[in-house]
Order: sequence, then structure tokens, then C-alpha cells
Amino acid sequence: MFFLSPTGIVLSWNRGAEAIKGWSADEIIGESFVRFYPPEAVAVGHPERELEIAALTGRYEEEGWRVRKDGSHFWARVVITAMRDDNDHLMAFGKVTTDLTERKRAEEQLQNVLRLLEQTVRLDHLTGLPNRRAWDERLQEEIGRARRDERPLMIAMIDIDHFKRVNDQHGHAVGDRLLKQAALSWQRALRPTDVLSRYGGEEFALALPGCFPIEARAVVRRLMAATPSGHTCSVGITQWDGAESPDQVLGRADQAMYAAKTAGRACAVVAEP
Repeated sequence: MFFLSPTGIVLSWNRGAEAIKGWSADEIIGESFVRFYPPEAVAVGHPERELEIAALTGRYEEEGWRVRKDGSHFWARVVITAMRDDNDHLMAFGKVTTDLTERKRAEEQLQNVLRLLEQTVRLDHLTGLPNRRAWDERLQEEIGRARRDERPLMIAMIDIDHFKRVNDQHGHAVGDRLLKQAALSWQRALRPTDVLSRYGGEEFALALPGCFPIEARAVVRRLMAATPSGHTCSVGITQWDGAESPDQVLGRADQAMYAAKTAGRACAVVAEP
């Protein structure tokens, strides 16, 4: 705890203030309290506004970064109280600073863990692609964006041909390796804006925002050519019609994919809206 003049000059300094901020009483008394604030806060006049609010309302309270003598930052809870005489004349400000750095770090660590968990539940752990849950959310977003921007959106369903045979003849480890290789190869063949996810099993879903049918066919041809050597895939493609739900457009792409299977596999079928 310490006291400030009405203009922010340090008037007193106790051992607690020295322990938190690093300055001794001889070093800081008579100096402006602005020294306790990061340069970006000083640049916008933040310290002065704290005193203005305290003078007007009687009290100012916040949490934020402050600066120690050695230049390091710490997270502080600050309470500034206006002290007035019997004639309501502002005499000084009392300021209490509490170091909450450890609590802040614990909160940030918790937030990092929560963000990691959030990412984890949306990730397919075999291929590293977005999983079904993430795909459902992303498809909804892409449809909303296409509607808002009045841009086309193509959707494709992809199925690796004869995948069950791979598992049966060579084992699930080989099947898993094929899924990972296909996901990696396909991602390299796509545009940065395209969204590829593992829908389930050997099925993958693909969103092609801002893409017309002729462009979508070219993208899918690159993807099919990138399928790991010795394997093929069947693809169903359709264009969102501007009104249908995610389930509806995905259902049409899925039907087109099964039509490609029926047509002999290793091909793409385009379903008209």
C-alpha cells in the first residue's frame, strides 16, 4: 500500500510495495506512479484515467499488467481510493496493489489445457484431420459463409475402394497406414481454403468453398491422382443449392459417391442440385 498526490506523485512507500515492485522508498518517493505501467498503457494515458475515475467516483479497481523496477511484468489487482477532507477537497489517493501473477499463470495454463482439449475432441487421431464433429461444425460455417457472400460451395464424399479387402488381407495396421497416407496425399493436392475431414471409417468429406462444378472436378481429379499407389477412390460431388440443410447437401453427395461405386469405382459422379 502507498499514497499518491492528486497528480500521481508517490508520497509514501511501505515494505509490501517494495517487495512487489522492487523500488525502495528512497528511489520512488517523489516519482510519478506512471513508472509502474507498461509503455503501451502509458501511451494511451491509462494511468491518468485511473486517477480521474477514482476522483470522480471515489474508487477505481481493475486487474492488469504492471511493471517492476527490473522491467519484468506482473499481473496486479489495483484499488485506488480518493481521500478527501471535510470540504470535499481531494488530498491524495490511497493505492493498494496485490500481485496475482501466480493466479494469472494458473488461469492461463488452465485455458491452454481447455483449448487443447477442445482441439482434441475435434481431431481424428489417426489421420490428424478434422473429425466428424468438427466437420459438422465447419460445414455449417461454410454454408453460412456461402449464403452471406453469395458464393458457390461444392461438397464431396470420398471413399477408398476395396478398403475392407486391405484390412482382411493385410491387417488393420496396413489399413490404418493407408488412411494416413491418403489423408496426407490428398491434403497436398487441395487448395488452402478446402476443408478435408475424416467422416468415418474409410470415408472422407470435402468442402470446396468458392468453387464451381467445373473447378470442383479439377480439384477432385488431382485428389484421385494423389491416392496412394495401387489404390483408388470413389467420389460423389454436388453443389449446395443455396437453401438446403447440411444434412441434405451431404446426403446428395453421399448418394453420388455410392453411384460412383456402382459405376465400377475409381471414378467421380456429380449430382445435380
